[in-house]
Amino acid sequence: MEKGLPFPLLGVDSDNGPEFLNWHLLTLWRDRIPAIEITRSRPYHKNDNAHIEQKNRTHVRELLGEERLDDPDLAPLLVELHTLWSDFHNFFLPTLKLLKKERHHGRIKKIYEPEARTPCRRLLEDGPLSGSARIALIDRRSQLNPFTLKSRAEPSCKPSGVSRPILPAIKQRPPPRRPRKRGAAFALSYAPLEQCRTLRCGPNSTRLTVS
Repeated sequence: MEKGLPFPLLGVDSDNGPEFLNWHLLTLWRDRIPAIEITRSRPYHKNDNAHIEQKNRTHVRELLGEERLDDPDLAPLLVELHTLWSDFHNFFLPTLKLLKKERHHGRIKKIYEPEARTPCRRLLEDGPLSGSARIALIDRRSQLNPFTLKSRAEPSCKPSGVSRPILPAIKQRPPPRRPRKRGAAFALSYAPLEQCRTLRCGPNSTRLTVS
């Protein structure tokens, strides 16, 4: 993954999951020359990485779904799919960044960038790239076609769309049961009024029953 970056890796900011905070990765990052700076978010504050967490939906869940893929044989296929989807997002999908928030009379006004830019364009215009890395990035963008990337990536996860999908069909789990609302333990059913008659059981009581 690091070899695919067009810039040197200087630091890693992660959450508190064991997939990042473990002995193997910490040793690898600290013992290298130059060492990588390691920071982490605060425990139980998932909004510290809000801009990254939202990519789990747009870049992962919308493509692969909510099911868990635990088959090791799918690893090379997922790498191929990830490469197609990453190139499509990084080179051809522009995004707007939030610059600041202002509060006016109890309302919050969000101010965004004046123009949407792709991650590739942001890196070429603002990123500290070397001359060779800049030329390699421009050459790679010129060789890609957004329509081809999208047409190859999306049908790969839909077995009905192509004859040989990259990902096999996933068995759907039954939907979770809806929790019972408080006070709805008993359901009442009523008969149509024209099918009922009134029976007087007492001077002050009336009951409807089916005729």
